[in-house]
Amino acid sequence: MAWSENSRGALFMSLAMAAFTCNDALVKSVTSELSIPQIVAVRGVMATVLIYCVARYMGVTLSAKAVMHPLVLLRTLFELGATLTFLSALAHIEFAAMSSIMQALPLAVTLGAALFLGEPVGWRRWTAIGVGFLGVLIIIRPGPEGFTPAALLAVIACCCTACRDLTTKRIQADIPSLTLTFFTSLANTVLGAILIVPMGGWQPVSGYALGHLAIASVLVFAGYQAVIQGMRTGKSPSSRPSAIPACSGPWSLAFSPSANVRTPICSWAQQSLSVPGFIPSIANASGRALPPTRQLPPRRPEEEPEWRGLGGRAERQA
Repeated sequence: MAWSENSRGALFMSLAMAAFTCNDALVKSVTSELSIPQIVAVRGVMATVLIYCVARYMGVTLSAKAVMHPLVLLRTLFELGATLTFLSALAHIEFAAMSSIMQALPLAVTLGAALFLGEPVGWRRWTAIGVGFLGVLIIIRPGPEGFTPAALLAVIACCCTACRDLTTKRIQADIPSLTLTFFTSLANTVLGAILIVPMGGWQPVSGYALGHLAIASVLVFAGYQAVIQGMRTGKSPSSRPSAIPACSGPWSLAFSPSANVRTPICSWAQQSLSVPGFIPSIANASGRALPPTRQLPPRRPEEEPEWRGLGGRAERQA
């Protein structure tokens, strides 16, 4: 059976969300050791080298002229904003809550396509947009008691990501996807390196953190490629984002330590993120030889970390 262009676009976007969700889980596992800029820089170096090698192998020319295109520059700015705000929020709120807020991404893409690209959106989708954003308000709980700065950063990250995807749709097709991916990764790496010193300085990178970031670099490369292909495939960005939450939801549930899910892949994911020094492996993904989860003692109220922004590890309260 032949797939339509919109169906292929939905498939690419679903693959992108799966890759990004797994990447986010791995990044979340090292935020207690490294600052956000250092995570972005270390992961970015590995991803940029990987993308460059793949581009050379495939014969793709990484032209510097492409990055000077106004839409490419605009897309890069949106990507930088999305990366910093998303990872900063991810370091301070639960993975499942962060993923729930990002479920509004397809709604934001649809809204942007209607307002800025002039694409037709029927009343059913307008209703879904309204209900979806109401759900986001319920999650972030705006008010003096429930609201946190991290939740606002998550909303900003969602908006930046939607603008990035809509900008990708407008970029000329003669600019290769690998070129966009390479310069996006390079820009993230440079920005992360610049912010390391102002945001707490360089911290020693353990084998645990390096292993997780190495896997994350492969996943972020796959996610970049898939999201670019997804936005370039098909006629309308607003006709296919519904596949995004259907794919990212189960993955975020699997990687949430608080999720009450008991399947081999979920157990592997949760234990990989909760046991220090445990590097995920394909053998463990099958459910065999899983190490027992270490039960950590409950944190006392006086040990709760303060808000730390983009910088390194939080200072403990006296």
